[in-house]
Amino acid sequence: MLKKLFFVALLMAAIVPVKAHVLGDALTLPEFNDGKTHWIVRAGLGINGVVGPNKETTNMQWEDGKWSGAFKAVSGYDFGFGFNKSFGHNPLYWGMELSLGMRGYKTNATKSSSTGAIHTSHGTAGASSNSVSEMSLVCYNAQLTPLSIGYKYSFLERMAVDLHVGAFVSYDFAGNMKTNYTHDVHYFAGNNKHEENDSKVKISDIEGLNKHDIGMNLGVGYWYGHFNIDITWQRGFVPVYSTGDEDVKIGKNTVKRGNLYSNSFQITLGYTF
Repeated sequence: MLKKLFFVALLMAAIVPVKAHVLGDALTLPEFNDGKTHWIVRAGLGINGVVGPNKETTNMQWEDGKWSGAFKAVSGYDFGFGFNKSFGHNPLYWGMELSLGMRGYKTNATKSSSTGAIHTSHGTAGASSNSVSEMSLVCYNAQLTPLSIGYKYSFLERMAVDLHVGAFVSYDFAGNMKTNYTHDVHYFAGNNKHEENDSKVKISDIEGLNKHDIGMNLGVGYWYGHFNIDITWQRGFVPVYSTGDEDVKIGKNTVKRGNLYSNSFQITLGYTF
């Protein structure tokens, strides 16, 4: 028993300094301005939505049809692998990154109406109805940032602030559009009614959907040793759909449908080696 305890003590005495040494290296800020290549792995969350005049047109259509609707974001993953390399021995650097991520958005619209309750000698008549229409588009893509330019400002020995801007290209290789419509009618005299309709379409079967995108990245990061947390805003310049020039009838007016563009934020944790 004493021999086993002695062996465990020797093993712990050997492992603890190694772990402390490895952790100490990981918490030491790398020499980012040494002109060498620093590889980085990242993983995190994407908050994906859209911007563009199509949102205003859709809101006008909702209002014209007595609907109350809104555009919302969808969340997804983001995994990346890339590198940074300084221009000589200064904090300014350039880099590249390849990543897997998501883009998309969702909408939710409701419509309620009521004929009011009418009391007669035969009972209470009238009805109220409520309709809900939901849609979500989720695309899984591969993304390349062929060039990013940044600046790392070091402070307090172990820390650095990282400002960066870049351009990206992406291609959606999978995904789907889901729609759900429900309609409920409540008759004051009883015999309520419920209708529901669901559909799911692959992005390869969505007419007018552009599966490629080109855009820009703008972000800020914080380094503590080899560890990094980064927040990046991403804006696409290719319309999500190629139907923006279509005419849409709203009331007595005819307007262009307008376009939607991808607009998202990525929050990632990274490690450099």
